[in-house]
Amino acid sequence: IEATGGYSVKALIDALYRQNGLSLYCNVHTLNNGAGEIWAFFEEFDGAVALGAAETAAYESPDPVAPLPAGEALRRDVARFLTQTTWGPRMVDIDALYNEITTNPAYDAGGGTFDQQAAYQQWMTDQLALDQTRLYDLVWALDEYEFHGHRYAHGSNAEDAQGPTSRLNPVNNHVPQATNFEGSMWTLFSYANDQFRQRMALAFSEIWVISRLEGQINTRHYAAADWWDDLGAFGTGNFRDLIEYVSKSPLMGQYLSHLKNETIRDGEGNIIVFPDENYAREIQQLFSIGLLQLLPDGRVRLGGNGQPIQTYGNVDIEELARVFTGWSFSKYENNSGAIVNNTSFNRGNGNRYLWQTQWTEPMWSFDASNGFSGTNLRHDTEAKTIYAGTPEQTDFPAGQSGQQDLTQALDTLATHPNTAPFLSKLLIKRFTSSNPSPGYVYRVASVFEGGTNHHTGSALVDAGGTAGDMEKVVRAILMDREVRDLEIADTRAGAGKSKEPAIVVAHVIRAMNAQSRIPLEILTRLASGPNYTVTPGSGNVIPLPVTGEDSNWPAMDFAASQADNFPADASIIHITTRTPVFGQSPMSAPSVFNFFLPDYSPGGELSIAGLTAPELQLTTETQVVDAINYTEDLVNDPGWLNVTGLEGFSNQDDYVRSDFSEYVAVYDSAPGTIIDKAEALVDYLDLVFAAGSMKADYADDPSSDNPRQYIIDAVLSTSESTLSKVKNALYLIAHSPAGLSQR
Repeated sequence: IEATGGYSVKALIDALYRQNGLSLYCNVHTLNNGAGEIWAFFEEFDGAVALGAAETAAYESPDPVAPLPAGEALRRDVARFLTQTTWGPRMVDIDALYNEITTNPAYDAGGGTFDQQAAYQQWMTDQLALDQTRLYDLVWALDEYEFHGHRYAHGSNAEDAQGPTSRLNPVNNHVPQATNFEGSMWTLFSYANDQFRQRMALAFSEIWVISRLEGQINTRHYAAADWWDDLGAFGTGNFRDLIEYVSKSPLMGQYLSHLKNETIRDGEGNIIVFPDENYAREIQQLFSIGLLQLLPDGRVRLGGNGQPIQTYGNVDIEELARVFTGWSFSKYENNSGAIVNNTSFNRGNGNRYLWQTQWTEPMWSFDASNGFSGTNLRHDTEAKTIYAGTPEQTDFPAGQSGQQDLTQALDTLATHPNTAPFLSKLLIKRFTSSNPSPGYVYRVASVFEGGTNHHTGSALVDAGGTAGDMEKVVRAILMDREVRDLEIADTRAGAGKSKEPAIVVAHVIRAMNAQSRIPLEILTRLASGPNYTVTPGSGNVIPLPVTGEDSNWPAMDFAASQADNFPADASIIHITTRTPVFGQSPMSAPSVFNFFLPDYSPGGELSIAGLTAPELQLTTETQVVDAINYTEDLVNDPGWLNVTGLEGFSNQDDYVRSDFSEYVAVYDSAPGTIIDKAEALVDYLDLVFAAGSMKADYADDPSSDNPRQYIIDAVLSTSESTLSKVKNALYLIAHSPAGLSQR
């Protein structure tokens, strides 16, 4: 080790051993991936040659989670569970589940206790039985208002059709894609009834990553919305199907370069242009097996020399890259608007705003199996081998179709012994804990493998469809004793995780029942209007019927069945891109490595303790101040959001206003002195935003740095109205350390 970058040798060594709060990492930047293509931290890790019988027995026999009596502990646990499974609980949600547990005879565990675990399982069953709320449909409906009705999406003039102008989205422009996608996302997060599925979609989108920061993906906004919906649908699907969907998605093909990827050989069969290797690398490193061989409990497997063992090498990347050749769009819309098969390998990317079918349909392979011949044979059909000399060795015979090669490759990755522990640990970090114990990982990985023996080569996809079951895996994550036992959550070092900034913002909106004046239901009653025309890239003038009566044009009004997936009072939350403030806007990660690395440690006490906090990689002094100010604006400024984007809206219908009446009533109706009222208000908000952790930790703490008492004192010192007291308390709790974390 040599001194470099202004750091001494000692400083670098201390960083390796987490002694000085510095992070030591390697990030390889490329032309295609300016934010980094290969990125990893140098750090200590747990490893072993094998998993012992005693460890296995301990992992497989955790103590059961004790039923809880009615009261504060059960309320806290309900709030914790809903924090882990939604975009932020409201008190109405906490009360509903708590009352169900304590009044339904099915959950009576005897002795005045209740089986909260069974109730949580049923809650998840009920959530996943709900009709899925589709981002695609909502984006489409909002765009329809502008393209077809040519009207503002405002309650005040929603029935008045307006002719296209240079300011209000001229019909040959694709402007709505950015703002309506963003607004639809925040509307979905804030109001959709199927909160659990939408939280699943977020977790999956941060493992199998595409990003709207890539230009083609950003302007194919319907396809991006469809990707989100499909990931959510896989919450009740299977990993093997999921990884095939991801691999054949044109969006992923665009993002990681295997769309229109090919091997070029000379007349003698020698490769003169090698295929792009980006997806071949990332499907292994990030999407399935990871870099290093793992034990079933997620720890690193060591070889006989005490060193970690790679899961793959450069030759495996090169060979796998040849599997991902010959793939291009399978469908496209012709100039008449009809959807037809694509027979051009180098088909262009299509129109940016309305005709996006080629981006929503899975890619197909340009080979003989799909009827192609001559120069349209683009798949590399030569023999291939991956993982040579290992139990996972896979030989691809010469002459196979692209689909045959893909099936073999994905079957190998799905059954690889690393897949279950690698993905289980990533998923745990997205839902419940940044620092899961090996036993926790082991138990979830066992469910991922379908309950079969570890590392026996048994398939993750079996005849019963039980292995690789994403719903069962997520349930196992949420129901494990390590996260459900309240005492463990309160006392285990490293328990829980930081909340993601997007969830923090959505939770504030949800908890305050924030509303704009644009009711969501207005999208279900689109008025007829003049039929305008649009001139797409082809130059042909195509009529756009307002109500979708043309059989070649899908009906674009917001279906009543989708509107029913929202509360009756839901409104459009027109938040546009706020990544610099939030530090995060879903589906807009800076790279395929997501917004943060799964093993990121911010330095200081966390790093010295060997703990990770991935979400804190987004945290900078500027981001913290901006996020706090943003919440302060939402709480205190009735005109906090002046939407800019579509045409610089200044209409106050777009402003999002908070409803504080629930919290004012809590303060006013609380019995006792003003001190009692202040405590009642703070504890109420603490339960909503921090699952009651402040009261649990600090109610009996006499020290001067007691954050709960600090907030109570702040409420008492607010001499204005009850509303001012509520705003002050809410603002402080939402951005307190307890409010920004979950455990």
